[in-house]
Amino acid sequence: PIPNPADLDGDDSLDYEEKTGITNTTEAKQIDKVFVFADLQHYYVLPPKGGLVRTVVQTGIARTGGTGDVYLTKMTFSLGYVDSAGSFTSGSTADATPNFHTDKTDYQLCSGQAWLNWDFDIPGGRTFALRVQLYGKVGSGVTGKMKLCCGRDTYDSFLEF
Repeated sequence: PIPNPADLDGDDSLDYEEKTGITNTTEAKQIDKVFVFADLQHYYVLPPKGGLVRTVVQTGIARTGGTGDVYLTKMTFSLGYVDSAGSFTSGSTADATPNFHTDKTDYQLCSGQAWLNWDFDIPGGRTFALRVQLYGKVGSGVTGKMKLCCGRDTYDSFLEF
């Protein structure tokens, strides 16, 4: 299944999470998004725990000002669950370090993946979820933007048991 945030309503403009105005010259968290898989639990189709889960996301970075590069330095993936208030609890975490950069002004896309342990229980009243955190920076005097692609059937972002 493709991870879709609970707030997507079929509006194509919601097919990505975007951060603009990036000016950090050292690595900093730029995007932090939790994807909730309510349908999986509702229909009792979660596979038995044990083994690994592969997560793949597609991101994009672009320069919006200055001369130099924008960097995607790290992707952190956490598999876990959320409570009714939306608080996320991680059961497994892994990083991908793409070391991807560009000086282009249109989005340059990059995929990242990680393997997560699927070996934890989801307490009653909680919903299975994936948290994706994207880290990046820009060169001195550069402004950039970053996006996390999350539209159904639009980009290659998914979770695979």
